[in-house]
Amino acid sequence: DALEKLAAKNPEEPALREQQAKGAVNLIGFYGDAGDIAPARALYDALEKLAANHPEEPALREQQAQGVFNLIVGYGNAGDIASARALYDALEKLAAKHPEEPALREQQARGAALMQYLYEQNGDEGTCRRFEKKVKSDPELEAMVRALLDTLPPTEDGKGKE
Repeated sequence: DALEKLAAKNPEEPALREQQAKGAVNLIGFYGDAGDIAPARALYDALEKLAANHPEEPALREQQAQGVFNLIVGYGNAGDIASARALYDALEKLAAKHPEEPALREQQARGAALMQYLYEQNGDEGTCRRFEKKVKSDPELEAMVRALLDTLPPTEDGKGKE
């Protein structure tokens, strides 16, 4: 709250807004990890609004993308895959709206890899296959997701991530 107030009192300082956004991203992750989704969501909503109010600041969109990824993790950990997917869809739209910002696309790839994992872990094979098909329809995204999945440690059966 203090950083938010400081940034509001100094609207000519984009660096303060960026620090505010970074703080929100971190707190979203902490709340999500603790299973406290409501404050994580409230922080994300505020972050989304901050980025929308300052479209000339790509750093805020980058933080928004990181925040949405963190919130997807939180929803996934809570077992709310539908909410995680809705956030992924929002991330996909954000990246598509700003193709000149590769950091957004990177977060989209991270989100896509996470969604595949969540569908697999929840035994939703049909949705997982449909989602994989959607990812494969975008060769650049598929390559980014594959690169991320290749960095994962081997599964319990020793085969690695497929």
